[in-house]
Amino acid sequence: MYLNKLPFDLRTYICKIRLSAHNLHIQTGRYGRNRIPRPERYCMYCTSRDVEDEYHFIIKCPCFQSFRRKYIPRNYFVNPSMFKFVQLIKSEDIDIITNLAHFLKDAFAHRISLTHTT
Repeated sequence: MYLNKLPFDLRTYICKIRLSAHNLHIQTGRYGRNRIPRPERYCMYCTSRDVEDEYHFIIKCPCFQSFRRKYIPRNYFVNPSMFKFVQLIKSEDIDIITNLAHFLKDAFAHRISLTHTT
């Protein structure tokens, strides 16, 4: 029901993350002729050598830190954990979900701009 309270354009970002219907490397690396083993689907936008999955993208990747600080409550990304990440993704608090959707919208747009400049 909480998704019905979000505007459609923001709702799609939450749904894409929760359904893994996005273009993060964890997902795109599993298809095509040049499949990449899961542990080697690194983030191409930072030097951490972490797998670019939803957790890394939303909570850890330094490339999106400014968006994270703007939209996501600090307790989720300071001393991050999978438990906190799951709490964030599963939250039904409309303010948290709205801000997460704004983060996803801005971070994905920034990610695209980084892809086209490299």
